Amino acid sequence: MSATLKYSTRDLSKPRDFEKLQNSYTKRDFVKPEPKNEEIILDPKKYLLSKTDAYGNIEYCNSYFTQISGYREEELIGKPHSIVRHPDMPGALFFMLWEHLHSRKNMYIIVKNLAKDGRYYWIATDFNIRINKAIDELEGFFAYQKAAPKHAVERLEPLYERLHRIEEESGLEASYKYLTNYLEDRGESYDQFIDDIVNTSFSKKIARLKRRLFTGEEDMSLVS
Repeated sequence: MSATLKYSTRDLSKPRDFEKLQNSYTKRDFVKPEPKNEEIILDPKKYLLSKTDAYGNIEYCNSYFTQISGYREEELIGKPHSIVRHPDMPGALFFMLWEHLHSRKNMYIIVKNLAKDGRYYWIATDFNIRINKAIDELEGFFAYQKAAPKHAVERLEPLYERLHRIEEESGLEASYKYLTNYLEDRGESYDQFIDDIVNTSFSKKIARLKRRLFTGEEDMSLVS
């Protein structure tokens, strides 16, 4: 049975055990490969699909996910999704992601992932939040991951590098404050910021994929 997260009936934006969930995700250590400066180029017509419980533990992933990550399915099931998190990625971004998801808000995010052999790949991810409406509990998430647009990576990579340096020098809190101040200075929310970077047609493709998946329309390029 999947782990579930119970929300307060008085304030759905604040999970009761949000801190516990954060700790369960960020404090899990893995013996990760040494990163290589070698990129895996993703097929723009295929999607990496994964499903996690409310704690971020992988319950399902499609064959393209295993192919690109280099892990066998049995190595991934039951592991936190951070098993593919690249050390170059700032923790502040994932902290913001958890805030969104556990407040039942989607977040379109572009990240650099680490494959089992040390190579990296850039993905753009959109989420579907799974809620058991009968008992008002958050059950987990579906993640739809596609090759990130090159122009978006070029815009975001310098910011990620800056946040990562701040974390190394001053910690996660300082990095998170910088990110929120950066957005406030631009007069944008994170969602508005990313919408300005990612072209509209790409976002619409993600939305169409979600509709196909949940209406049962078959498209073998999406699950191969």
